[in-house]
Amino acid sequence: MAPYLPPELVWEIMVRLPVKSLLRFRCISKAWRDRISADAEFRRANLRAQTPCLLTWSGTEDDRNNMVTTVDVSLYVPEDGAEYTMELPVQEQPHRFAHCDGLVLMPTETVVRVLNPATRRVLTLPWSPNGVAPEFRFHAFHTHQVFGIGHDTRSDTYKVARFFFTSLDLLPTDAYRYNYGVEVFTIGVDRRWHETAVKPPYPAHIGRTATFFKGSLFWTIDEEKLTREIPNSAGESAPGFLRFRLDDESFSVTPPPPCCRGLRYTTSHMAELRGELSVAHAGPKYESIEIWMCNDVDTNPNQPRWNRRYTFDTVCLLTHPFFEAIMYYRCQYLLVQQVLKDIVGIDNHFALNAYTYAGRNQYGWVIRYTPSLGLD
Repeated sequence: MAPYLPPELVWEIMVRLPVKSLLRFRCISKAWRDRISADAEFRRANLRAQTPCLLTWSGTEDDRNNMVTTVDVSLYVPEDGAEYTMELPVQEQPHRFAHCDGLVLMPTETVVRVLNPATRRVLTLPWSPNGVAPEFRFHAFHTHQVFGIGHDTRSDTYKVARFFFTSLDLLPTDAYRYNYGVEVFTIGVDRRWHETAVKPPYPAHIGRTATFFKGSLFWTIDEEKLTREIPNSAGESAPGFLRFRLDDESFSVTPPPPCCRGLRYTTSHMAELRGELSVAHAGPKYESIEIWMCNDVDTNPNQPRWNRRYTFDTVCLLTHPFFEAIMYYRCQYLLVQQVLKDIVGIDNHFALNAYTYAGRNQYGWVIRYTPSLGLD
C-alpha cells in the first residue's frame, strides 16, 4: 500500500468535507491552510458539495421601547441533526434577510452586515450617506431603502446592492416625481459604496428584499409610486420585475408570468425554487394562489417562458382592509413551503413546523441555506 494518498484523491476527499471540519484542518499544514482559505476553485467545489441546511432567525424585543435588541441565527444541519446558534446584537428592527452561497445579508436601517453562520464571521459594511433617511418617509415601515446580495460570476465576487430613495418632488401637474438610485459594495474589493452609472428605470418596492437568480437581483416594482408619478391615473400596471445584473451593473425589466398582468404586484412573492425563478401570485379573481416558474431569463430575457407548476385554493378577501398584506403573506408562505420541501435531508413536517414557529415571531424568518467558506 502506498505510504501516501495521491493529491487528486486528497482533493476529492477535502471538497466533500463539511465547513466546520475544514476550519479545523487549516492547522494541519501550510498547504492545507492555503487551499482551504485562499483557493477559489476549491471553495467553489466545496460549496457545490455541501448539503443544504435550514437557517432560522428570530428577534427579541426590549419591552421598554419595543425595539429589537438581539437576533438569534440558528443553523440546522440535517446530516448530524445538530443545531448551531449565534446571537447578534442589533439596535433596531432588521430588514428581511437575503442569502447567497452561504453569505447572509442582514441589514438594518443604519448598519449593513454580512455574516456566515457556518464560520461565525461577521462583516460590517462601511457607512454611506445614501443610508441616511431623507426628511420624507417613503414607506409604512419607515424606511427609504431595500437591499440584495448576489454573486458576480464575471469577477467571481459577491456584491451587496442598496436601492434607495433620496427625495420627492411635487410637479406642476400635481403629480409626484420620486428620486432614487442604486449603489453597490463589492465584498473583498471595495472600501466604499459606489453608485451605478445608470439610474434604475422604475422604483423598487421598499418592503421586498431582492431575489438573487443567475447573476442578477430581482426587485418588485412599486406600482403605487408609479401611480403617483402619473396625474389623474387610475393605476399604472408594472411592466414586470426590475432586474439588476451584477456583472455590468445594468438594469432591465423581466416580463411577468401571464397571471400577473393587470394584477397587483404587492400580493406576489418571488424566490428561487429548484434552480428556477419562481413567483407566487394570486390567481383569477383572487380565489387561488399560483406558483409560476421559469429558467430562461438569461437566454430569453424579453419573453421568458413561465410555466404554472402549482395551484392552491384560497378564500377571496377583497373586502378586508388588509387584503393585500394577507394575500402577500399567503403567497410568501406557500412559496417558502415549496422551497423548504426541496431541502435534502429535512422532512416536510420539520420544515413546515420551523417556518410556522418563526412566523409566530414578529421578526422571525426561515431560509434555505448552503454552508460555505465565504468571509473566512
